[in-house]
Amino acid sequence: MHYLILTAHRIRDHLRNHSVILLLYLLGLFASILFFLYYFGNFAVADRFANLYGEQLRTYSVSFPEGIAPDAGRLAALGAENVLVVYHDAQVDPERTNVLILEEEEIIVTDSQTGEETVMQPGSQYTVQARSDDTYPYGAKFGSVEFPDPLEDNCIVLGEISLSARPNMDVLRTEPNPVVCLDGVSYRVLGVHDYGYESCIPYALFAANRLTVDRLEIIVPALLTQAEGDTFAAQLQEMFPQAQVQSPYATYSQYLAGEEQQRADALRMASVLLAIAFFVFMFLVKYLFDLSRGEDVVYRLVGASRETVTLLCPLEVLALTLLAAVAASVFHAALFDVLFDKINVYAGLEYRLRDYVFVAALSLLVSAVVCIPFLIGIWRNSILVEKNKYQ
Repeated sequence: MHYLILTAHRIRDHLRNHSVILLLYLLGLFASILFFLYYFGNFAVADRFANLYGEQLRTYSVSFPEGIAPDAGRLAALGAENVLVVYHDAQVDPERTNVLILEEEEIIVTDSQTGEETVMQPGSQYTVQARSDDTYPYGAKFGSVEFPDPLEDNCIVLGEISLSARPNMDVLRTEPNPVVCLDGVSYRVLGVHDYGYESCIPYALFAANRLTVDRLEIIVPALLTQAEGDTFAAQLQEMFPQAQVQSPYATYSQYLAGEEQQRADALRMASVLLAIAFFVFMFLVKYLFDLSRGEDVVYRLVGASRETVTLLCPLEVLALTLLAAVAASVFHAALFDVLFDKINVYAGLEYRLRDYVFVAALSLLVSAVVCIPFLIGIWRNSILVEKNKYQ
């Protein structure tokens, strides 16, 4: 307890007699820790892949063998809490389609998971998709990508490119009644979206036109951990035993592993930068230590050991570092929504209490390490030399 009392006394003495030096040191620590908080959140903690591709990491794929499709009851159960994306490989009727350019040669498609090759006949297959929320994160390359409400007829938004066909933009610009015919059903073309291969139709039309589900994607509402994702994938496999279930963690494992390494490297780099900054400002504390040598001599003369006098210095540094860390954390949390959230590299970052505690603990550790060289000099000071210096 007496160590804390002596430390508080020394800090009060610095504030009374050397306030400018003390405030400069605290301001330097405050700025360094504030920068570390920003760097820590954006580069050492942020799930950059999840931030940029959040929906992909929440998407679980189910591919069904030919001739096997999920029943409506199971789809309804899955769609109660999740967004469903259903896919159907339709056959194009070129005689009743006026806005597609069909490929004229066979196309060999290789499955990325099984390596199985499928030969697609020229212009024979055209994939359409439907989302249960009828919300697509696509922009319009041509026309409209919004479905009418209420639906009055069969309508479709074409994909920009496809394996077997692509929109004929010249015809689309002049054709008063653009139509594609899939599986014998004609669809009025609303426009062309600017992302992906699959064309989009309203979810209600998918069921109304009795399209079979050749592939299914389940988009869960919140990002699952890898363990939770594996459990959910196992439940899907049990629900659809003949299908092939793909977890996003398996699909993007190489990206996630690389990002984990990048986060570890960023944390090490941030710690080194923080140590360098603290070391620079430590020279201000060294100046305060030198100003306190007369007080140290008094402590030694009245019976304090060398260890006691030396220990006061790191305690003083740690107390000041903790003060700066708490001030920086409170300042960052108070202005996060107003300022820091707007200048973050990645949107949607959240700082939790444990993040602030971790930064404060790391700041204390770095301070303890960088003050070691200065303590060696204090430890080596001879009481006789110091006594003669201040007599």
